[in-house]
Amino acid sequence: MGVEPEVPMTAVPSNDDASNPDLEENPDERKRKAEDLIQANDISESGSPPAVTVQFAWGRSTFLKQDTSVGGRPVYQAKGSLDGKGGLTLKYNPEREKGAWEIASQSGGCLYFLESDSAHPGAHIGHHPWSRVPRGVCHLTLMQSALTPAGGWVDPELLAYELPF
Repeated sequence: MGVEPEVPMTAVPSNDDASNPDLEENPDERKRKAEDLIQANDISESGSPPAVTVQFAWGRSTFLKQDTSVGGRPVYQAKGSLDGKGGLTLKYNPEREKGAWEIASQSGGCLYFLESDSAHPGAHIGHHPWSRVPRGVCHLTLMQSALTPAGGWVDPELLAYELPF
């Protein structure tokens, strides 16, 4: 009765496509890059994750471990902001009564804090109530993140240009 219209097939790039620069690499080179990425994400030596992602009510932000420390604890920095005043930081503040991990901005100071004397934020992976400044409570989720070849600022599933479609 009804005839289905013929739909032309479109070409879908495959993993065998010679235009994919990753496939042009030597297998030993790909293995070395993978080993370097695994080593960069290893937390066994320092105990602190190389990056953490914080889920806020308004979105999420990934913080990379920096070479600096405060109170013997690592400082984490998020990507810079559009206002040019830097991004958020996740760092320890030993000046609070019991010590605390704080999420702060350069322009507005401390925004959230979690009282703790832990050596790194990896101890708080999960969903926890953080105190808001000046008052209140906000439930934030901390997740361990991996460094990516793109720098770790954007979670890997969001990097569409790196996917082999």
